[in-house]
Amino acid sequence: MTLPSDDFRAFRKPCRRFVGTYNKNQSNTSDSVVEINCRLSEGEKKLLSRGLKFCPKPRQVGAQQLSLDIESSSRILRLREYFADSDSSTTQNEGNVNKFKPKSSWNPPKNRCPALETFIQAIEEDVQNYVPSPDKRDNLSKQERQAIAKLRQRNDIIIKPADKGSATVAMDIKFYEEESLRQLNNPLNYRKLERIPPRKLRIRWPNLFL
Repeated sequence: MTLPSDDFRAFRKPCRRFVGTYNKNQSNTSDSVVEINCRLSEGEKKLLSRGLKFCPKPRQVGAQQLSLDIESSSRILRLREYFADSDSSTTQNEGNVNKFKPKSSWNPPKNRCPALETFIQAIEEDVQNYVPSPDKRDNLSKQERQAIAKLRQRNDIIIKPADKGSATVAMDIKFYEEESLRQLNNPLNYRKLERIPPRKLRIRWPNLFL
């Protein structure tokens, strides 16, 4: 096998597959947003084309809400530390757990783990001493901000990620319910059981039984 010479490399024609310019800021909303039995405005399409994981920049941060978020995060860390040794025993008794019991508001005792308390205290001090930058630029346009308010008021559609690819699907809610029932009633996809399966099977394969 011989390698091409330098002259050949200099005068060969570029492959047509890569000829042309590409603008990284250019996006095709028709490919990233799919409408099924519903209509979206241009602002709603542009907003959904950013993806369901896109985080809009908050216009203002409330000190009270920020304090509640820090307190909630600290509670989660303390709970994980408190029940760290009992994780193995709880997984064996998953069948006896009542999934419909109200959430507990119990807080673990503090100062059980000095390292954890030091970490929580450092985070609280960093957040309290943080001075936001004077940058007032928004990562959404005015049209997209209006689209957020309109989508919150719409109860005729449901928005879901596509099964394949990175597209976002907007579907009429009635069509979504009818299609779900059609899939459930299709014997090729699901089969109705004559009796309730044993608890062991439901715990082992929770996604297999509806």
